[in-house]
Amino acid sequence: MGTSDLNATVEIKSGLQKEPWTWAQAATLSLDEKGFRDPEGLGRAGTEPGILDISRVTQMLLSTFDRDDLCAVLDHLVRLREALKH
Repeated sequence: MGTSDLNATVEIKSGLQKEPWTWAQAATLSLDEKGFRDPEGLGRAGTEPGILDISRVTQMLLSTFDRDDLCAVLDHLVRLREALKH
């Protein structure tokens, strides 16, 4: 894989509150070709943000969201990836 500046930010939200129209649970994932990055912490002062271990990302998501609901939503990203490969 070549060097690329392509990156993505994925927001996952659940528990819409009627007033004041906010989400009870939310998580933001930042990623690039090297992996998942800390979206709020490391690298804000101009240094290279650290790559998060997949187990840390998994733990964070499962502490916030229901596993089955999360997998059902993320399955669509897997389907998109497979469609892009062909």
